[in-house]
Amino acid sequence: MSTNPSLLSNRNYDVAVIGGGSGGAALATFLARAGHRCGVFEQSKFPRYHIGESLIPHTHGIFERLGLLPQLRASAFPVKHSVRFVSDSGKESGPFYFSETIPGDRARSWQVERSQFDQMMLDHARANGVEVREQTSIDQVLFEDGRAVGVQIVAADGARSHVAAKVVVDASGRACVIGRQLGLRSPLPELRKASAWGYFRGGKRLPGIDAGETTMFLIPGGGWFWYIPLPDDMVSVGIVADPEYVFSESEDMEAAFTREVALCAPLAETQLI
Repeated sequence: MSTNPSLLSNRNYDVAVIGGGSGGAALATFLARAGHRCGVFEQSKFPRYHIGESLIPHTHGIFERLGLLPQLRASAFPVKHSVRFVSDSGKESGPFYFSETIPGDRARSWQVERSQFDQMMLDHARANGVEVREQTSIDQVLFEDGRAVGVQIVAADGARSHVAAKVVVDASGRACVIGRQLGLRSPLPELRKASAWGYFRGGKRLPGIDAGETTMFLIPGGGWFWYIPLPDDMVSVGIVADPEYVFSESEDMEAAFTREVALCAPLAETQLI
């Protein structure tokens, strides 16, 4: 694959980052601070919905380096100190407090509403000198002599143009822009899972330091439910299991989700139904 050689003489960016999610925004912020001209290309308009709300404690160091800890501490995101497991028989583990193995303030994290959190991350990247183009998709990564030299972008009005860069970073997540283009994606049978989730108000929360914990409700066949408290009395609840189990009675996702919540007695007791 090749592009017009003139592209090499007109570099717009040192680094072009595909995707403005938390990973792309963090990387672009660090690069901009190091003096590199960095552009982020995001196909959506933020804020936008995204799943994946429970941050692990080892992200604390990254937020510290980014300078985002003051914003996170001032936010309405529930503080997460622990995780707890509930077996399919209803037997509960004690909470696994991160402070048992991680010293100090680093032993806590947050349960985030991704639309707000990702907006925070992207705005922080802008404030650090990153050029962000929202509603801009990547039609293809441009190569010259086997090396990525830029991207072809598609603006919201459908107009296409080339953007040159010394380095192209694919932070598009599941979209896997470069992997799809080069045919590098391949299935991993051991990771073949179905997932369904929803949001509820009024679900039970534990008192005190445990109010923000992640609870994992195990179900037969190796699957599980997550139970994640969010701001404004919301909880995120989702099932992850083998597709054959989830859709054993119906291919209707909502029906399967409701059935499994009812079958998981400890979860049903949280007053979701």
